[in-house]
Amino acid sequence: MSDLGMIKATDGMASRFQRCKDLSFPPIDLIWVDEATFAKMAKTTDRTGRHGDIPVIDFEALLAMKFHALKDDEHRMGRDVLDIRSLLKYGSYRITDERLQELCLRFAGPGVYETQIAPYR
Repeated sequence: MSDLGMIKATDGMASRFQRCKDLSFPPIDLIWVDEATFAKMAKTTDRTGRHGDIPVIDFEALLAMKFHALKDDEHRMGRDVLDIRSLLKYGSYRITDERLQELCLRFAGPGVYETQIAPYR
């Protein structure tokens, strides 16, 4: 990343890189996962970018990542909860309440769906 003119702004389960000479350039967030998790994420058929050739995680994987962040990073909880609610309300993908509860329980833990998600669904 340093070869691209980026500096590490934060470190943890995810790292944020910022362009030091051009702060108007959006930051890049990288999430560190093990090889098995990366292999699952790499199987996605979802793509983005100008030419549609950059793989991105699917909707459920994005929600799982956000739920996991709730468990691991208390000071970010408010931002991640708002992200989850926005994805569910404004995103183009849909998920059943049952599947949403499963993901929430598995990645965020007990009680999060009932207190943070369901009342705003």
